[in-house]
Amino acid sequence: MNECIVCKSNLIKDFSTSDGKQYWHCSTCNAKFLDKKHYINKEIEKERYLEHENVIEDKGYRDFLSRLSEPLKKKLSPKAKGLDFGCGHGPALADMLTGDGFDIDLYDPFFFPDKNIFLKQYDFITCTETAEHFFEPAKELETMNKLLKKNGWLGIMTNTLTTDDAFDSWYYRRDPTHVCFYSDATFKVIAEQKNWHYEAVSKDIALFKKSNHIYGNFTAMNKILLSLLVLIVTIAGFIYGPKAIRLYNLANLYDEDSIASNFINIDKIFTVSD
Repeated sequence: MNECIVCKSNLIKDFSTSDGKQYWHCSTCNAKFLDKKHYINKEIEKERYLEHENVIEDKGYRDFLSRLSEPLKKKLSPKAKGLDFGCGHGPALADMLTGDGFDIDLYDPFFFPDKNIFLKQYDFITCTETAEHFFEPAKELETMNKLLKKNGWLGIMTNTLTTDDAFDSWYYRRDPTHVCFYSDATFKVIAEQKNWHYEAVSKDIALFKKSNHIYGNFTAMNKILLSLLVLIVTIAGFIYGPKAIRLYNLANLYDEDSIASNFINIDKIFTVSD
């Protein structure tokens, strides 16, 4: 492992837990993630998901998901088009949002593998109890970024890290399908890299708004470089602009009937008055 799977930083260091698993910690974004050698195969992963009792009609489950849906709905216009990304086999959140008048598409690589969604864009995307399963978070985040319209909203629900000392005994990491763990600092770095506006609704709920800014998805360094380029072009315009205008005027002086006169005027063109 030579880079963070979330932010792509190479400032990562491995550590081991009491159950003999190797993890990595990123000093840049504070994410922790499982080493790939411990990943389970797709068949076992799907079986594990089917063990989840995600019943659409279950009130407790719907109340749990409302922690994301309620603050998100306040950001949306009526009948906005949304995508439930990683909806699982019991897409209760999509059912809730549909009941509220929103138009929702479903996507899950195991249970709703509709690749047509990648040809669309959405006003909002929900990603509940899914981000911790991402083997390639950076890739998945960029996919969702492309699927979001400008000014669109992304809502992520995942159990976030508290203290480093609690990680070893943390129940959340014991799930074999949970491979990546985030913190408030992680979300801030993601927002900076994607040029998203970030709102921490609660410890485990994050809302992101995609920017409509000219900088798009530029990183902070790219923004600085672009600003410098604009400054250089502006300065060059002030320095060389008058000369370019005089050359243009020279080109337009040519007259077959007064060639000699034009040569006389050349000196005037390149003479800058005080």
